[in-house]
Amino acid sequence: MTVKFHGEVHEARKGKNDKGERAYTRVFKLETSLLSEDVFDVGSHASLPAIGQAYPRDPDSLCQSIDVQCVAGWKQWQVTAEYKVDEGSYVDPEDDTYKLSWSSEIYQEPAFRDADNKGMFNSAGDYYVDPPIQRDAAQLIAKFKKNYAVIPSFVLSLQNVVNDSSISIGGLSIDQYLAKMTRVEISEFKKRGNYKYYTVSYEIHIKKEGWRVAVLDAGLRQIDPDDDTKRIPCKDADDEPVTTAVALYGVDSPNQGQQLLNPTPDTAYFKEFKVYAEGDLSVLPGVS
Repeated sequence: MTVKFHGEVHEARKGKNDKGERAYTRVFKLETSLLSEDVFDVGSHASLPAIGQAYPRDPDSLCQSIDVQCVAGWKQWQVTAEYKVDEGSYVDPEDDTYKLSWSSEIYQEPAFRDADNKGMFNSAGDYYVDPPIQRDAAQLIAKFKKNYAVIPSFVLSLQNVVNDSSISIGGLSIDQYLAKMTRVEISEFKKRGNYKYYTVSYEIHIKKEGWRVAVLDAGLRQIDPDDDTKRIPCKDADDEPVTTAVALYGVDSPNQGQQLLNPTPDTAYFKEFKVYAEGDLSVLPGVS
């Protein structure tokens, strides 16, 4: 069983340019050797253009369809291939809508407060520090892709920036301080028709605990009760300097910075730190 390829019918070539929308037609002759050979066998011949293959002289024009027809008896066949410039070639890549997908990430982090937001101490009231208690933490990750003619400035200005106000992504409402823009990737230079562009990918990581860090107010030294310009060692029950951090009164206590006696989960103080810059993430495509 053999399908013979007799080449292109050159006198059948034609093309059209309608305001830049270029189209071409090519015709090929083939011959079957068996009556059982049909359209599928002829249309599958390796010498024919494949769907999506570029026109030889116009790389932006792709083969869109193949028409197979028996033209004489059962042996002689004609195949017509139609080409045109892919529709996307006429669209400015920057006009493409952004793409959004979601994933999650699980990792380990030290824990200073329990699920009820209370400090965690051992039965003697000491702070767990060596080693700290570890727990599973999770981040919800929104992944964006968008085309740009030039690399946008936000890849520098907003990288590792936390939202300073509530935002919405894909209809999901996210309170302030819970979302951080990170992990930027930029594609190689691409071309679509006469347009040149980059595809910029970036992620927004969302933590329900937020991106401000709260740690137990604890240390080896305390403020001298008699002179707040001085620091003195915290003492143990034997009036000796402690060798591991102990809890302190927090900034909203009149005894701020002094050793907290008999600490409990309910009396512990925490200090919150803004460790990342905070700004307006709603300027990013897909964020409102």
